[in-house]
Amino acid sequence: MVLAIATNSSALMASAAASSVNKDMETSMERLATGKRINSAADDAAGVAIASRMTSEINGLNQAIRNASDGQSMAATAEGAMVEISDMLQRMRELAVQSSNDTLNTNDRQNLNDEVTQLKAEIDRIATTTRFNDVNMLDGTADITLQIGAKAGESLNFKVGNLGTTALGTSLTALTSSAATSNSAEGVAATKSVSQMAFNGNDTYGFTLTVGEGDGSTTEALTIANASVTGNSASDVASKINTAISAAVTAGTLAADTVSATANGNVVTIENKLGDSIAVSSFSSAGNGTASYASISGAGESKLLTDTGATTAITNNGGGAASTASSTLALQAGKDYSFNVNGTDITVSNLGTDTTEADLLATLKLAIGDGAAGSTVTGQNFSLQDTSGKEIEIKNFVAASSPVGSAGSMVMTVRVDANSDTPSNTFAVGGSDASSIGASDIVQLSFTEAEANYGFELDGQAFTVATASAGVSLQEALATTRDAINANTSLTDVEARLVDGKLEIENAASAAIDLDTFTSTGKPAVVAGTATFANVNLTSQGSASTTNGTEATPSEMTMSFSEDDTYSFKIGGTQVTAEVSGGNLDGMVSAINSQSATTGVTAALSNGDVLLSNAAGSAITITDFASTGTGIVNAANAAGQGSSATLTDAAAVTGASTAAAGTATATTMALSMDATDNVTFQVSDGQTTATVRLTSFDTTDNSAMLAEITSALSNAGSNITAAATNGTSPIVLTNATGGEIDLTNFTSDGAGVMTASPGAQQGVGKMLDDTGVSASQNAVSAIDISTDAGSQDAISTIDRALESLGGERANLGAVVNRLDHTVNNLTNIVVNTEASRGRIEDADFATESTALSKAQILQQASTAMLAQANASKQGVLSLLQG
Repeated sequence: MVLAIATNSSALMASAAASSVNKDMETSMERLATGKRINSAADDAAGVAIASRMTSEINGLNQAIRNASDGQSMAATAEGAMVEISDMLQRMRELAVQSSNDTLNTNDRQNLNDEVTQLKAEIDRIATTTRFNDVNMLDGTADITLQIGAKAGESLNFKVGNLGTTALGTSLTALTSSAATSNSAEGVAATKSVSQMAFNGNDTYGFTLTVGEGDGSTTEALTIANASVTGNSASDVASKINTAISAAVTAGTLAADTVSATANGNVVTIENKLGDSIAVSSFSSAGNGTASYASISGAGESKLLTDTGATTAITNNGGGAASTASSTLALQAGKDYSFNVNGTDITVSNLGTDTTEADLLATLKLAIGDGAAGSTVTGQNFSLQDTSGKEIEIKNFVAASSPVGSAGSMVMTVRVDANSDTPSNTFAVGGSDASSIGASDIVQLSFTEAEANYGFELDGQAFTVATASAGVSLQEALATTRDAINANTSLTDVEARLVDGKLEIENAASAAIDLDTFTSTGKPAVVAGTATFANVNLTSQGSASTTNGTEATPSEMTMSFSEDDTYSFKIGGTQVTAEVSGGNLDGMVSAINSQSATTGVTAALSNGDVLLSNAAGSAITITDFASTGTGIVNAANAAGQGSSATLTDAAAVTGASTAAAGTATATTMALSMDATDNVTFQVSDGQTTATVRLTSFDTTDNSAMLAEITSALSNAGSNITAAATNGTSPIVLTNATGGEIDLTNFTSDGAGVMTASPGAQQGVGKMLDDTGVSASQNAVSAIDISTDAGSQDAISTIDRALESLGGERANLGAVVNRLDHTVNNLTNIVVNTEASRGRIEDADFATESTALSKAQILQQASTAMLAQANASKQGVLSLLQG
């Protein structure tokens, strides 16, 4: 025996067993916790795939059960309405039997027939309004497919015939017949061509509109004249186009509802529903209006239509220059006046002396303003003018006057009286007073009236104190007298001066001098002066103004720039170039204003345009217009200052076109009979259904059938038309829009077979044969029991109607029963499939509990054995103790 400790085989085996047992225990615990045997694909890869397929089948079957139940409800809805129709037919038959009895008179039968009429109307109402989830059930269009299985194609189909009174009693009810009674054809619908015309400017327009008629070659030319655009609305243009279209339709040269025009603001949209071409030619405008033409659908072009060539100049005739306002203001010298000129108060004192004519003229010019520069004065006549044309107004005019003033006295006071002269004296007018001024004496002279004139002699020399006559104050007059005394060479020892408002005289001579010969006069009377202005006496009227001036009317021109571009032009010969970018016109305004000193024209923004102004009313002339791209300028002068113009450097463009967007491939179906027979059928274009009544389709003369088909299509408002080359040729149905042609519910009296042949690549030709089922019987709609014969026919018709109605009810009953069996069968399948899936997916708790207990025991055992195996090598130590 080998004793080794490096490899403990027993421990390794016990550890592996413990790990395996632990995994089994975890699996059992997971299954018991979830109740599922398969919790991941690793648990059973094949089982997962099988269970998933079964789940899909179960879900599909459950939905199929619901579908079948919905189908039962749908069938029950239709069958319930049939019960009411059956009851009404039974009542109608009862009334027909009653009316067949000759015990009734005409009025009685008519009363019975009135009830029948009401019952027929109610049958038709029920037939057309009975719906299940918005699906019509009784009008002959119900072709129902129910998905009643989990797989594609597992479906049930049933149809419900037409239960209207036009079908009941005839074979039209029998949609369940296996006979070939329908066919269809469909061509290619047109892609409508669309173009737009945007009219630039309020104006009156004319042009020729040419539209294709759908065949790619035939066109119709429409003349549009005197179409107005007013207030940025082109509604009159669209109206004129639609009027021309209506006239062409009436004349038979253009198909109805193929071409139309609508307006939105200044834009007119033209549509050719046939998908053919649209073209505009011979464009013109009464003024300078233009139109932008654009192709919206269909290959075409976009152009600016204008009937003028390059227009590079426009002139504003001017608003009107100012005319000078002028008149003469006549005043008198030496007079006082006060008045107001254009809001400025002016005072004149002693004209010509105190207020000089030159000073007054300067004052008047300031009051009038810059336009008064040319005003002049001659004597006291002031020729006033205002070149700006503004009115010169004088108001509040007053001519001053005053009475004669009083004479004054002169009082002499001696300041130094060392000599024997009179100490004081008063000199009065008319007196002979005299005084002497002693040697070395000083006297003061004062005067009692400030506005009087005085005179006296001093040692034989005459002097005056002139206030009134000189128009100065007393102090100013005394100063003048003082200077005169001091300047007198005969009085070398005499000095005069002003002291405290008095004239002081000092005699420095060794001998006295005489003061005598005194005189005084008062201020003379002032008489009010006269004045005239603009032929008005201002003294009496107080105001007057000029009437011969005219102010300037500014010249104005609005420039509207069509798009971002670089524009250049001359204003009065001065070049202006600027760029318009992002619709911003600031650069253009700045460029124009930078030349204002030369051109006299200023620019400002106004409602998104540039407004040019000449304040002097002079003409504004724009010449040499050009733009680097396609930009144009709509220039409009102010009212009465000239016409408008569209400035462009491009040549005239009077036409543009839109190519066909895609004309329709008309759908056709040719109808022909193998033998003459009475036939009836329905024709639909997908939107409307026309019923062709029972009519003879004669193989030698198809005119009656052609007339009936045409009438039926017209009454239904169908897009389909009918035509035949001659009486023996096939009748061709045509849908010009390329839409469908569906022919259904064909029946014939006899064994006649109708061939329905679609156009090339539009469908498959069929021979329609209802196996000879009679359609000649009267329908319930034709019942009239107001006569005995009508009552007899009504009984037969109603019997046929009840028979066909019974067949429909039986068919629906069978469908309901089938669906019952279907639901039962599907339920059975679901139950068994779910059981099978459970056996695959569900956990067996008994098995898993046993497995869990086993795993737990084995885990404990393996753990214990692992401990024993680890301890088994302890014996080796005894060999090492020795």
